[in-house]
Amino acid sequence: MLQKPILMKKINLFLSVALVLLCCNACMTYKDIRATDIKSIKPLSVTFTSVKIQIELGIENPNNYAISLKKQNVRAYINGNDVGEIRIEEQLRLPKKSNQIYTLTLVPDAAKVVSALPSIMIMGNVEAQLKGSIKIKAGYLPKTIAVDLKKKVSLDDFQF
Repeated sequence: MLQKPILMKKINLFLSVALVLLCCNACMTYKDIRATDIKSIKPLSVTFTSVKIQIELGIENPNNYAISLKKQNVRAYINGNDVGEIRIEEQLRLPKKSNQIYTLTLVPDAAKVVSALPSIMIMGNVEAQLKGSIKIKAGYLPKTIAVDLKKKVSLDDFQF
């Protein structure tokens, strides 16, 4: 008979803690993170089978909590032409209330990037676009945010 009150106390404690966590997470306001600037683009390796590009990207996190990027589904476009899906190789954690430059390694589709190189050299500047979604972890719950970043990129932005 004594075990029932102890069990009920444990269940009540568990439900209370779960309710508090749920309320705290629901009260958390989310402000969109944003890419502020592309500082530089540097080809690390370019072959006909693989391309690795290092990009220095400014990212602002206006939230009062850190955000971790978990999974991305982002495609890259040059002058509107799809150059493949982007893989970000690094784990990225954005501190709260931060505006920092992050160095990312991007791995797009090699054949499509190599075929776009002559037009980049001839035109001198191109419109680069990253479009898709990124799954982030903010607080206790994951969120998916849309990404649509366009920028005119000139040959001066490339570091050979």
